[in-house]
Amino acid sequence: MTTSLSAPLAAYLAGPADLATAKSLTYDKAAGLGLVAALAEKKARAHLEALGEVAADKDVKKAARAAAYKLKSQGVAAAPLEKKAGVDLSVVAELDRVAIVSAPGLDGHLWLVLASLPGAGGGELDVRDPERGPRLDAVEDLALGRVRRKHAEIAAASRMQKPLLADAALAVRLIDYAIDDLKDAPRFPYFQAWRDRAVKLGADPATLDARAKLGPSGRPVPRAAIEQLARHPIVGYIAPPGSALDQLERDLGPLVHSSEPITRDDFAAQVNARAQEAANRWSADDAQRARSGKWLDATADVLFASGDADMAQVALALADDVREWNPAGGAHPLIEYAFETNLDFESAWHHREAHTKGEAHHDHE
Repeated sequence: MTTSLSAPLAAYLAGPADLATAKSLTYDKAAGLGLVAALAEKKARAHLEALGEVAADKDVKKAARAAAYKLKSQGVAAAPLEKKAGVDLSVVAELDRVAIVSAPGLDGHLWLVLASLPGAGGGELDVRDPERGPRLDAVEDLALGRVRRKHAEIAAASRMQKPLLADAALAVRLIDYAIDDLKDAPRFPYFQAWRDRAVKLGADPATLDARAKLGPSGRPVPRAAIEQLARHPIVGYIAPPGSALDQLERDLGPLVHSSEPITRDDFAAQVNARAQEAANRWSADDAQRARSGKWLDATADVLFASGDADMAQVALALADDVREWNPAGGAHPLIEYAFETNLDFESAWHHREAHTKGEAHHDHE
């Protein structure tokens, strides 16, 4: 059976059972399952247990665990695993499907719900743009079953921006993306402890690095691909940060609240001009583009973890394009799209009409 295995897989089959080697292996699902079959035939229970701890492919991981359990039930002994430095094998921890995660998109709105781990309490992180600040809620005993039920309820009720029930490796990766937003929050050390404990228990964020595993798609990214990403059930929408939309609303205030007569077409032209100015201004902000590129990278990792490699590559290409954009050319197409699709023109127009007719009412008036 070893003749069908690649050289690294055959070397693992023939060598000692250790987590470091098992984690370093690369393979597609078919090759991984072939390795599991070869290990089971050899009655290599320790190798299967190592693979069951750290395999990147979920099906391979499950198959390895099942095969190891079958051998254990048959009385097959297993030598102690050669321990990878930094991995705690003294505790058996469930690291699959332990976190609810959202794709942060362009605006960097990241939501995480983390089940408690052995030695680390769970909780909820809600990261928005820096001007609004993150929300961190610690829940010492957040049971895994409760997190999974919560995900099922939200997923059933959501048509768009469906959250993903993710492994600890993805949650760790997303926390790492959010370090700059979280590091000064009073409760961040609590969530840093969750992150560090997950790694200690065997979570490897590198296994879900879409850029390392896939690389970006071609550039420039066509409008159709931008729209496809925005409509993706996991992404849900593409929006500028809330602070940028707040500024646009302030910019539109005099226009929307004026009582001077105006045609719908003239009003639309002025609204669109201000939205274009906002998109141009945001595209010219190097720090804002760098931040958005980071969150598009994170979105690519979420898409990769969900199994959509094609859209993960689109997100990576957009991340590069946004970061490297020359603002002399005006607004980046993705940023332009974000302002264009998040502006409620009808509400603005009806409000202007009400002012023109003297029928507008405000709490402050």
